[in-house]
Amino acid sequence: MNKRRPSHPPRQIRDLNDEENETLEQNKGYIISMIEDLGVEPKDDEDTPEICDHLVRWWHKQPAKKRPPADDLAIGLGCVVGDFLMHHFDFEWKMLTDQDGTGAVLYGRPARGGEIIFAPIESIVKHLSTSPDGCVCDLLREVWERFEPIEKDEE
Repeated sequence: MNKRRPSHPPRQIRDLNDEENETLEQNKGYIISMIEDLGVEPKDDEDTPEICDHLVRWWHKQPAKKRPPADDLAIGLGCVVGDFLMHHFDFEWKMLTDQDGTGAVLYGRPARGGEIIFAPIESIVKHLSTSPDGCVCDLLREVWERFEPIEKDEE
């Protein structure tokens, strides 16, 4: 007897619509407001990743019932991290639909061919709850190792 495998929808990549762009902006705004409300002041050599890790450490120190929801924080951090990566790599935000669902990803086509898809929101969601010392800097170190050949040209 032949068993049919469940069919998965074909993978689709498309531009974000206005509502999805607005959602990314709102999520980034949530993180920026939280950082300002907490009075996190960056040191001279700190950039977005270190500031985001300050926020992760703060979140872990809060009593569980007083923390902002993990998903809200992770999604917002993922949006901030995605924009940070767009400044350094030839990526743009896209919507990816595959067998796992639909979500915002960074998408790029390196000169050597192929395509690059990286999901910063999903990555932060995956690591936030198990990273009391922060997860953003570690995640970005991995990204730099993987994607260094497609860094943007200095203009």
